[in-house]
Amino acid sequence: MALDNAEFISELSIVDPPGTDPLNQGDDHIRTVKRATQQSFPNVNAAVPQTAAQMAQMAIKNEANTFTLTNTFQASQTFQNGMIVSGGVIHGPDGLAAAPGYTFGNDPLSGMWRVSLTALAISTAGVERLRISESQIRARSPWRGLVGDATAPAYSFEADTDTGIFQGGNNVIGFATLGVERMRLFATEIRAQVPFSAQPGTAAAPSHSFQAELSTGMYRRSAQILAFSVFGVRQVSIFTNAFQTEQQILAPVLASATPAYAFTGAGDTGINYNGANGVDAVVAGAVVFAMSSNGMFAGVGFQMHVDGDLPAATPGWTFSNDGDTGWYRAGVNTLGFATAGISRGTIDSSAMWFANGVSIHGDAAGSAADPSYAYTNDTDTGMFRRAVNAIGFSAGGNEICNIGTGGFGIVSGKLAFLNLPTSPSTGGSLWNDGGTVKVA
Repeated sequence: MALDNAEFISELSIVDPPGTDPLNQGDDHIRTVKRATQQSFPNVNAAVPQTAAQMAQMAIKNEANTFTLTNTFQASQTFQNGMIVSGGVIHGPDGLAAAPGYTFGNDPLSGMWRVSLTALAISTAGVERLRISESQIRARSPWRGLVGDATAPAYSFEADTDTGIFQGGNNVIGFATLGVERMRLFATEIRAQVPFSAQPGTAAAPSHSFQAELSTGMYRRSAQILAFSVFGVRQVSIFTNAFQTEQQILAPVLASATPAYAFTGAGDTGINYNGANGVDAVVAGAVVFAMSSNGMFAGVGFQMHVDGDLPAATPGWTFSNDGDTGWYRAGVNTLGFATAGISRGTIDSSAMWFANGVSIHGDAAGSAADPSYAYTNDTDTGMFRRAVNAIGFSAGGNEICNIGTGGFGIVSGKLAFLNLPTSPSTGGSLWNDGGTVKVA
């Protein structure tokens, strides 16, 4: 009979060759079987260990699935209805964002591809969206998560699901730990629900600074001391009981009702600039004391008081470099004067008194027209030094009489009015005897 001329396994006849064929055709039949086998499995170049059952499961029932020569299926891979259902590893091409190695039948521009030996990427519409490596997951597009809340944040951690980030409202991000909100970010503010702790920092690199000026801000100077620096230099320190500044303090010029430096609970009491090179002390919105280049003054309608009565040794009103010289209250309605801690005299409602051994010295000799000791409302009437060891008395600018080592004299041409006793006194004196002056 004719030789079997099959090209593929399915064309081989199971009844050929018949026993009547000549023996010299046996080698032709063997070659036909080998040709049909190779042409049916052209890419099988190694042992195929799958069992009959495994080979049956590899039948692809979805005609839309297409396998290229670059796909390799291991023996342990199981397919069912066009899907991988167990075991095995699929090896595909590396691909690119625009042509991923693993895509979808109806979307060849979306899928997964290998970027490098240890990095995978996911792309959609031919653009990389996500990259996964050994050390990080890097998104190329915005992440979209659920809203979540403090107890179940939208972004949390596998071993700590109540710690993470959630949406606290429209345009608001919240942060939670242990299921409790700790901080919230708004469009215009950051609101913390717990204390904010930072590193101590230094003057040159404060822990709380500004993006445009990292050397300006606030830091912890040392234990229980807060400091502020500008351009890396400490300017202000706040202690538990004091406030220290390294530079000049500038305050605005405000009205007396609201002084620039005031007190908590008493905003109308403090210190204010009066606009004329002076400083006012303000109480309840009223100026009670003022200082300027001209001196120190009590406010209109106010008095200056020393707290308590002090002795001559430590007068209530003294000088910064002479603490035992000044004024003090010597008694009721009595003002005392002290120098070097010793009383030199007093002034009461009746007169001025000087201590024993204390004398009064005029600032100049003076004259009859301008006596050294005169009166506020009669400055040309009083006492003056007319010569060495001689005192003159004037009235209306004219010398009337004088006293010196030679005795008592009346200026010539001046009338003298003497009120003499009408009888002599013991020891000798001038007396009026019926209109006649006599000497006894």
